[in-house]
Amino acid sequence: IKSAWFTGLGAAQNAQLGLYNLDTKEYTKKVVQGPLEFANITGNIALKDSDVAVHCHATLSNKDMIAFAGHVDKAIIGATCEIVFRILDTPLTRKHDDEIGLNLLEI
Repeated sequence: IKSAWFTGLGAAQNAQLGLYNLDTKEYTKKVVQGPLEFANITGNIALKDSDVAVHCHATLSNKDMIAFAGHVDKAIIGATCEIVFRILDTPLTRKHDDEIGLNLLEI
């Protein structure tokens, strides 16, 4: 898959989420311990310099129903994770933007 949008739900044992700081051009990262419920997973797949680039965000909640959200760096799946891909005919590509500091979609 080289170009797609996706959405999903499921469960995780733990996850590392990120929040991008535009001033420092760095991610603040937080490890969230589970069990966790993925209330939402959304993202896309594009190409950057001929490599597949996955961009995923999620909202997760813990056993106390406290929600955490952000850019998904990694997650260990729990009982299940169901993701639906919508494959695109039009290629999506990313290019690094020095001013923002991120690999942005070229549209």
